[in-house]
Amino acid sequence: KVQSDTDARLLFYILNNTKDPKAELFVYTDTGKFGQLLRSANTDETSLLYKRIDYGNEGGKVKATCLARAYLAFVHGMAIIKEGNKDVMHLSRYDLIDECRVAMKPAQASVDAEAVLQAVGMFINGGRMLSLIPPALGLALRERWTASRRPFPPKGVVSNVKRYLSTKKDVNEKLNILVQNRRETTAKLGKAILGYWHK
Repeated sequence: KVQSDTDARLLFYILNNTKDPKAELFVYTDTGKFGQLLRSANTDETSLLYKRIDYGNEGGKVKATCLARAYLAFVHGMAIIKEGNKDVMHLSRYDLIDECRVAMKPAQASVDAEAVLQAVGMFINGGRMLSLIPPALGLALRERWTASRRPFPPKGVVSNVKRYLSTKKDVNEKLNILVQNRRETTAKLGKAILGYWHK
């Protein structure tokens, strides 16, 4: 039993944020290796994602869940990885954490995940990054990287892709698709990025 309206509001706030935390905060604060990498990338001044990760505070440029999808897209591509016909674009916050924990088990995984995060950081413009772009970048990295070689895109490629991905309207017009179809949209965005990278 609460003693005042203030206590009631405080209890409601605690229960609401405990039972249904924002997906971004849920992924960002996970105690697994990927959650640790996210927090390190966001707090390390030498990181391209320094103070740029949105973990529910709405102050960042790229959402924590989108970065998780970027890494899983690099690992799995657009393959179905969960029961219920789910690919990386249709995983819940709980599935994202579970799949990231599994993907982070190999010895090379931490190096790969950190590289993917920094690569995404290269493409951040002044505004917030559209949610489909990080996983599309993950797909492009999956195609370009090999077991022994992890090249980052040249500055010219980064500039061209940034220009291409500057607005949602621009992306929709150029790809002639609906953003609602996240799986196909992300795959086409990945191919578009690769097209610039191969030029």
